[in-house]
Amino acid sequence: MSFTAIIQARMGSSRLPGKMMMPLIESKTSIEVMLERIRPSRHIQQVVIATTNNKEDDPLEELAESLNMSCFRGNALDVLDRYYQAALHHQAQEIIRLTGDCPLHDYRIIDDVCTLYLRSQVDYCSNVNPPSFPDGLDVEVFSFNALKKAWSKSSDEVDREHVTPYLRAPENKFLTSNYASEVNNADLRITLDEPKDLELIRIVFDKFAPHLNFSSHELIDFLRANEKLTEINSKFQRSLDL
Repeated sequence: MSFTAIIQARMGSSRLPGKMMMPLIESKTSIEVMLERIRPSRHIQQVVIATTNNKEDDPLEELAESLNMSCFRGNALDVLDRYYQAALHHQAQEIIRLTGDCPLHDYRIIDDVCTLYLRSQVDYCSNVNPPSFPDGLDVEVFSFNALKKAWSKSSDEVDREHVTPYLRAPENKFLTSNYASEVNNADLRITLDEPKDLELIRIVFDKFAPHLNFSSHELIDFLRANEKLTEINSKFQRSLDL
C-alpha cells in the first residue's frame, strides 16, 4: 500500500506564534527537524505539508518549495476539509496524520503503527486511543475512504477542527486498532505548544547533538533519568482532541 504523510502545520499560535519556524538545532527549524526525523520511514512514500490560506503561512509553502516538497493550502478553521482536500489533490490512498508541533516524531513508531494498520486490516489505527506514548509522538493512520466518510458525514465543530474524532467515535462503527507502548509513558510531554515546551525540546536536542535521529527509547530514558527536566512543562495537560 502507498502511504502519504500529511503534516498539519500553521504559523499562527496564541501561545507560541511562529513555532514551526523556530530553530531547534543549529540553523534547522522545528518543522525541518521533524521532516528529517521522519525521512527514514520505510512506509512513507509521499509527504505533504497541509497549511492554511492565511498569508502568515506563506513561509511554510516557501520552505516546502525549497525542499522540493508538496504543500497544500486550505481552510484555516475547517481542518478536516483541509485534510480531505490535501489527500484528494495528492491522490493519497492510506494517510499518516502527523502534526507540525511534534518535532520529535519517531519514524520507528510511525512504521510500527503502519504495520499494525496493515496487519489488523482496519479503517483507523493509532497510538493514541488510548495514549501510552509521550505527548508529541502521536501517530494516526487511516484510509482515504474513512477520511472521505468523516468529511462528508460530520458537521460537528470538534470533528471539523480536529480531523479524527469522528473516526474514533464507536457509534460511527469504523474498524480501529491501537498500538500500545510496553511501558506507559503518556505522562511525558514533548510536544511544542508553549514557551516551556520549546525550552525542554531544545535541551533534548542539545543533549543528543549532532545526532538528530535518536530513538524514542533513548529520549524516554534520558527524561526518566533527569526527572527535573520533565517538570519544566509538566503543568500543561495533554489534549485528547488531536
